[in-house]
Order: sequence, then structure tokens, then C-alpha cells
Amino acid sequence: MSAQGVSAGGESQPNPVEQESALTSVLQLLAVLVKRRVLVAGSTAALVVLGVVYSLLATKWYTASATFVAESSGGPQLPAGLAGLASQVGISVGPQGGQTPRFFAEVLTSRELLERALVSSFSVDSAGRADSLSLLSLLEVRGPSERRRLELGVGRLRGLTTTQVNNQTGTVRVTARARNPALAAQIANRLVGFLDDYAISGRQTQAAAKRQFVDERLVDSRARLQSAEMRLKEFYERNRSWQQSPELTFEEGRLRREVELQQQVFITLNREYEQARLDEFNNMRTITVIDSAVPPTQRSAPRRKATVAVTLVVGLAAGVVLALGAEMVGDAASRGASERPELAALLRPLARWVRAP
Repeated sequence: MSAQGVSAGGESQPNPVEQESALTSVLQLLAVLVKRRVLVAGSTAALVVLGVVYSLLATKWYTASATFVAESSGGPQLPAGLAGLASQVGISVGPQGGQTPRFFAEVLTSRELLERALVSSFSVDSAGRADSLSLLSLLEVRGPSERRRLELGVGRLRGLTTTQVNNQTGTVRVTARARNPALAAQIANRLVGFLDDYAISGRQTQAAAKRQFVDERLVDSRARLQSAEMRLKEFYERNRSWQQSPELTFEEGRLRREVELQQQVFITLNREYEQARLDEFNNMRTITVIDSAVPPTQRSAPRRKATVAVTLVVGLAAGVVLALGAEMVGDAASRGASERPELAALLRPLARWVRAP
């Protein structure tokens, strides 16, 4: 191993030759940038001017957000045993455990809710007067047919709407963008309202399915209870002195336990049936709005300062690349004059164009 590469303690030391080469490369780069400073400054200024013009002429967008929390458990639930029976006959009346905050966030951008928002009317102040138009018209969506227009509107509105779920707090934030600040706030609030209607409708649908299922089971349970009671009654009529016989005592206990079991099932089903009837007409709000969307006072896009900063960085990078390219073309033209005259003839016009002042 070379003595220059490793110190006495065994640690690797920088190679002086490599350090000198790196320093030379940096100095050469700086020399090229100084030499081509006009090219670097010109490209940077050009891109910055383009960024400023874009930020001044680009469409202004406003963003409004609404935050809400929804019930995670959702509508009516059946006991575990009854839910199992319902699933066997193909009826889904189990707990709505899947209606998590992320579920509601997905529903917010579903086609059904977006179409409902597109055909609803929004009041927007335009040219000093209040106009009530459909969102489809306000977004200026055009298409060969009304159905196609609605499909394009769904895509447009989905692109203008975003949702964010906070798993720790269970809150959902819906954000809407529009060219009008009042319209942005109305879109966010309207979507939350439609989502609440959807949740109420879903809960009532679940309750109706539950009531139908429990009603069917209640009729069957009533028949089973009456049959068990009739068998116990017949037993008492046939066996007046059943207490004196161990076998009859055992039979009486079995029949009595069957009646008690059927009574418990009937009472449970009857309670669930009454609760389902109440839930079927329950229109209480399922979503609690924490923060309603309000019209923003400042635009969200374009961000002029950020645009100028980005174009400045990109312009500097482009200037460095152009300066290095110009220097390479100039060197190639100089070498070609002595080595390959035909190559020099081709590169000479380009070298004259990129020649430093």
C-alpha cells in the first residue's frame, strides 16, 4: 500500500494530486462562467422574465377547505348471532365498520356525488350581479352531448377537489379550487352536505333491510315460541303428577328451558324490530362540521414569488449548461482548425455565434 494514501495510524489521507485536480476543475468552471457571463446572465434573465409574465397572465385560483368528522360506527347494528343469520340468507345488515374516515373521503370524490354537485345551482357574484347557475355551466364544460358533458365535468371537478384524512383525530378535510373565491367555498360546503345526505340515506337503507330481516325472523320466532309453549302445556295436561317421576321431571325441565330460550329470542327480536323502525326514519345528521369553508381572501395560484424563485434557479442552471456547451464548441472549433479543416469549417459559424465578447 502506498505510503501517501495511508497515514501512520492507518487512516486514509486525501491524495494531494486528486485535491489539486479538483481545485483546477473548479477554477476552470469559474473561469468559463466568468468568460461566458453574458450568456449566463441573459438566459437567467430571459427565464425570470418568462416566469414573471406567466405569473401575471396565468389564471388566478382560489382554494377553500371544510373539515368534518363522521360517525365511524354508522347506522343500526344487529347482534352477532342475528348478523350471522342475515349473512346466510344474503342480507347485509351487519355493522358499518367499513365506514371509516377514509371511506367518507373516497365517497366525497365519487362519481355520484360529483354529478349531483355539477347539476346543482350555485350563486356567484359576476360583473356586479348575482347569478345562479349550475356548476357545470360555471366550470364552462362543453361536450357533444349532455351525458358526455357531465362525464367531462366529473373529471374536471375531481381534479379541482382533494381530500385529506387525519387518522389520529378521525377528521376529513375537503379542499376545492375555483376561479372565484365564493364558488370554491360553496363547492366544498356543498360536497360535505351531499355526503351527509348520502350517509343518512345509507343508514336508513340499512335500517330498512334490518327491519325486513328481523320482521321475517320475528314471525318464525313467534311460531317457535307458540309451539314450545303448546308442547309444555300438553305435557302438564298429560302428566298431573310429573314431580314424582324422575324421567318426567327431566322432560319438564327440558320443555321449560326450550320455552325460556324461545322467549328470550322473541324478546330480542321484538326489541331489534322496534329499534329498526325508529332508525328507518331517523334523519339526524351523521356528519359534524368542524370548520365550514369560507371564501379565501388570497389566491392560491399562481404563486409569483415561488415562480420567480424557480425560474431563477432554472435559469442559472440553463446558463451554466449553455456556457459549458459554448466553451466546448469553441474548443472543438480551435482544435479542428489544425487537425481537421473540414470539421473546422462546419464549427466555425457556431463558434463565431457563441464567441465571448
